[in-house]
Amino acid sequence: MSARGLALGVCACVAALLAGCLDFDEQEVYFEHDQQNDRVVCISYYRGLFAEGQDLEQASQQLQEACDKHTVALGGNFPFTLEVNDIREKLRDPEKAKEMDLPSDEFRKKLLSLMERVQVLNGGFFTDVKGRVCGVQVVTIEKVSELVPLGNALISEGLRFAAANGPKERPTSRSEELILRAAEKGHTWARLQGHSLIVTVPLSEQDFKEAREGLVADLLSKQPPGADVLKDVHAALASPVLVWHEGETLSVKCGWEGEPSTFIARSDKGKYEPNLVEHVTRTYGLHFDENALRYMADAGAPAQAEAERAAQIIVPRLPKVERVRILAAALLAQPSDKLWALLRQVPFEPDMTPGADINNAELLQLWDTWLAGQAALDDDEDDDEGDDEDEIEGEGDDE
Repeated sequence: MSARGLALGVCACVAALLAGCLDFDEQEVYFEHDQQNDRVVCISYYRGLFAEGQDLEQASQQLQEACDKHTVALGGNFPFTLEVNDIREKLRDPEKAKEMDLPSDEFRKKLLSLMERVQVLNGGFFTDVKGRVCGVQVVTIEKVSELVPLGNALISEGLRFAAANGPKERPTSRSEELILRAAEKGHTWARLQGHSLIVTVPLSEQDFKEAREGLVADLLSKQPPGADVLKDVHAALASPVLVWHEGETLSVKCGWEGEPSTFIARSDKGKYEPNLVEHVTRTYGLHFDENALRYMADAGAPAQAEAERAAQIIVPRLPKVERVRILAAALLAQPSDKLWALLRQVPFEPDMTPGADINNAELLQLWDTWLAGQAALDDDEDDDEGDDEDEIEGEGDDE
């Protein structure tokens, strides 16, 4: 089974590379399994959008395409993308779907039924505490209890199809044999357990051993080794991602079971430039804060436009730093009793011990100082990391 065949089977609904110069400094992804409503909620913050290499025209065009196609991206420079609108459009047309090289028309219909449950909402743009222009996006998957078994069945069918139609001359590896055998038995590739997503893939012990040795060698090759290795180990241990190998099966558990998780990916530290701020502000506007403020004040306010629907979902799940930033800016512009009350509802940090009778002006100054500290903390991390490779961190929900 060729690598290409495997990719066709597993990634029938995943679009590939969006090469170019549109990039972002940092990505923050919130993941929640809303069991009461039988849905998954993912919120992605693309922090520090910029044009790499100063190619503003190309980056601006790519940003427009990403907005129009509701492109879901993971990783700096958009290396892994899912263009939801394009995929659905192709699946709805049997003729267009032929270019996707799917196993059958029945497979196309099942995949379409899965993709119809995926909703992507662009929440608009804003500037964060560091002054970076950022975008936010919401992905929801409805009736997820039905779709997870369907997705597993489609992966197995796609893999069987890839094996049957791939090159025959190359001998298969032990891991490929295990994968095909699992596909023939209807393996459970992914499942939800509480708020965590668990992915299991057959992998030989030898392949796992070689991958682990390669990772350790990479860590030890960094110069100077001490501080960088400790940072990588700290990031791995702090991340809500667990990896283990048992019985020729690799398991990856993403997220904590008991609460929603936030994953942070920093890939291009030190490369950010504010060269897209003017274009984004002029072309799209920085309206996320306005929409968020509306639903902070009135959670039941009607939501008609796409950005309003996104904000309505995001607001109860806003990171504390963004909630405070939005409220502080609004209070500086136009104070109101309702906004003061909302700011007083935000839990203080452990090292903040204001008196019970703190007045509004002192409260605002306290939070402004805290916001400045958050921005400075990120700046310190940037300086420490320099041009290190991608790192993944994790933390529980801020609220």
